[in-house]
Amino acid sequence: TTPPVLSGPAAKTVRAPRGSRAARVRYAVTALDTTDGTLPVTCRPRSGSLFKLGRTSVTCSATDSSGNTGRTRFVVTVR
Repeated sequence: TTPPVLSGPAAKTVRAPRGSRAARVRYAVTALDTTDGTLPVTCRPRSGSLFKLGRTSVTCSATDSSGNTGRTRFVVTVR
Protein backbone atom coordinates (compact mmCIF):
# COMPACT_ATOMS: atom_id res chain seq x y z
CA THR A 1 0.00 0.00 0.00
CA THR A 2 3.06 2.26 0.19
CA PRO A 3 4.16 3.85 -3.10
CA PRO A 4 7.81 4.07 -4.13
CA VAL A 5 9.74 7.14 -2.98
CA LEU A 6 11.30 9.21 -5.76
CA SER A 7 14.29 11.44 -5.22
CA GLY A 8 16.25 13.76 -7.44
CA PRO A 9 16.40 17.42 -8.31
CA ALA A 10 13.96 19.74 -6.56
CA ALA A 11 14.54 22.38 -9.25
CA LYS A 12 17.19 22.99 -11.87
CA THR A 13 18.39 26.11 -13.68
CA VAL A 14 20.60 25.93 -16.78
CA ARG A 15 21.93 28.43 -19.29
CA ALA A 16 21.18 28.04 -22.97
CA PRO A 17 24.13 28.41 -25.33
CA ARG A 18 24.55 31.97 -26.59
CA GLY A 19 22.04 32.71 -29.35
CA SER A 20 20.05 29.53 -28.70
CA ARG A 21 16.42 29.31 -27.68
CA ALA A 22 16.79 25.95 -25.96
CA ALA A 23 19.21 23.83 -23.95
CA ARG A 24 19.69 20.10 -23.61
CA VAL A 25 19.03 19.26 -19.95
CA ARG A 26 20.08 16.09 -18.16
CA TYR A 27 18.91 15.09 -14.70
CA ALA A 28 18.68 11.95 -12.60
CA VAL A 29 15.67 10.74 -10.64
CA THR A 30 15.67 7.49 -8.67
CA ALA A 31 12.89 5.42 -7.10
CA LEU A 32 13.12 3.14 -4.08
CA ASP A 33 10.36 0.83 -2.90
CA THR A 34 10.32 -0.93 0.48
CA THR A 35 9.38 -4.25 -1.15
CA ASP A 36 10.76 -4.10 -4.70
CA GLY A 37 13.91 -2.08 -4.06
CA THR A 38 15.15 0.15 -6.88
CA LEU A 39 12.60 0.74 -9.66
CA PRO A 40 12.76 2.33 -13.12
CA VAL A 41 11.53 5.92 -13.35
CA THR A 42 9.66 7.51 -16.25
CA CYS A 43 9.91 11.30 -16.66
CA ARG A 44 8.22 13.70 -19.07
CA PRO A 45 10.03 15.47 -20.63
CA ARG A 46 12.86 12.91 -20.53
CA SER A 47 16.36 13.65 -19.30
CA GLY A 48 18.48 14.77 -22.24
CA SER A 49 15.59 16.53 -23.97
CA LEU A 50 15.77 20.04 -25.38
CA PHE A 51 14.07 22.50 -23.04
CA LYS A 52 12.91 25.87 -24.40
CA LEU A 53 13.80 29.17 -22.72
CA GLY A 54 11.68 29.71 -19.62
CA ARG A 55 10.20 27.32 -17.11
CA THR A 56 9.18 23.72 -17.84
CA SER A 57 7.54 21.38 -15.35
CA VAL A 58 8.93 17.83 -15.28
CA THR A 59 6.75 15.02 -13.92
CA CYS A 60 8.27 11.66 -12.95
CA SER A 61 6.69 8.42 -11.73
CA ALA A 62 7.54 4.87 -10.74
CA THR A 63 5.17 1.96 -10.09
CA ASP A 64 5.89 -1.04 -7.88
CA SER A 65 4.77 -4.64 -8.46
CA SER A 66 1.63 -4.04 -6.35
CA GLY A 67 0.51 -1.18 -8.60
CA ASN A 68 1.38 1.62 -6.17
CA THR A 69 2.68 4.68 -8.01
CA GLY A 70 4.99 7.31 -6.58
CA ARG A 71 5.31 10.69 -8.29
CA THR A 72 7.46 13.77 -8.10
CA ARG A 73 7.50 17.06 -9.95
CA PHE A 74 10.14 19.74 -10.38
CA VAL A 75 10.77 22.75 -12.58
CA VAL A 76 13.60 23.22 -15.06
CA THR A 77 14.39 26.84 -15.89
CA VAL A 78 16.41 27.67 -19.00
CA ARG A 79 17.89 31.15 -19.23
